[in-house]
Amino acid sequence: SGCIFISGAVEFDDRPGVVRDALASSVQTWLSALYRAVVLAKQCGHLHPLADEHQMAFEIHGLILALHYEARFLKIPGSIARANQGFENIIARFGAAPAVA
Repeated sequence: SGCIFISGAVEFDDRPGVVRDALASSVQTWLSALYRAVVLAKQCGHLHPLADEHQMAFEIHGLILALHYEARFLKIPGSIARANQGFENIIARFGAAPAVA
């Protein structure tokens, strides 16, 4: 149980070879998909026109890593609620202004 990509990153971060390369490729695919989703959200007008897509994707990824660490490894109560609040904060900062009716 747990995340093979997070565990693998810790285990293979400084060990060159095919396993590390495969894990890194998979994580890069995930990060590229996350970035594309942010870009698409911006293109659709859901994000502020000046929103930094790379920064937003980075913060979402960081939030996922923090959640995994606190909820799975440390078993800190309330971690999921804090992660949800963190995501809401990201959306509030990068989101487009609500349309005026």
